[in-house]
Amino acid sequence: MIKLIMIDMDGTLFNDQKTYDQERFDQVVKTLTDQGVIVTIATGNTDALVKREISHASYQRLHLAVTNGNLTKNIHQIINVFSIDRPLLEEVHQYILDHQYPFSMIAITEQHDYKILNFVPENNEIDFYFPEAISLEEIKQIPADEDIIMLEIFAHGLSLEEIKRISQEVTQQFTQLTSVSAGDQWLDIYHQEGGKGTAAKILQDYYEIKADESMAFGDSLNDQSMMENVHYSMAMANADPDLLPSCNYQIGDNNEQAVIQILEEIANGQTNFEDYRIKRS
Repeated sequence: MIKLIMIDMDGTLFNDQKTYDQERFDQVVKTLTDQGVIVTIATGNTDALVKREISHASYQRLHLAVTNGNLTKNIHQIINVFSIDRPLLEEVHQYILDHQYPFSMIAITEQHDYKILNFVPENNEIDFYFPEAISLEEIKQIPADEDIIMLEIFAHGLSLEEIKRISQEVTQQFTQLTSVSAGDQWLDIYHQEGGKGTAAKILQDYYEIKADESMAFGDSLNDQSMMENVHYSMAMANADPDLLPSCNYQIGDNNEQAVIQILEEIANGQTNFEDYRIKRS
């Protein structure tokens, strides 16, 4: 029996136009949560963006593991939060400047989002995800009473492979932090103990759920730790190939609303998971 379901947003629940079949999702979330399943949006996005993009009906029923699982909550309370040491983030910022990486940075706190634009965005990605972000010139300008949960970086004009390489460099340079690629243009930096995998374990412990009663859907490397902490690890057909070794199953792509299809099958007790198992050579 599936008792915990964790769902990434971009490239997973959302199609390439950043929309989803709201009516079907609302209905299946209602059915599953009425059955006692803990349905969780696990995303690098903020709580504010989830609240904006997910219908009110579903938001009221969902658990959230936002900012890559570094803030875990339900509608009633915060269950867990990780924050990053301020001087350490200032070192990261200086490291990025010294290497002249074409990055713009968004520092996320529980209260606000702050953007440090080193380059003029060539599209509206930053404005879509952080429409109310406050512009600053450096991290030290963020109010001292606001804990920084995650540093999200938009990479201007870099390939995914270049982003992955820089991510590895940052992780090696700053061992107290984790750095992962998210989608095709984003790089996320957060507390070493954080991440979606930690959020999965926190929810499992909180609700006394086992890994083999847990499921996750994802497409990017920021989903990897989550996949490693659930048995029913579902990669999208459009997933980063480097994610597949951490997954047991693969379903259709995000533009087919494949996640909602699987959720409907689970809600109706009709899923044959062997149909989706990844065949290993």
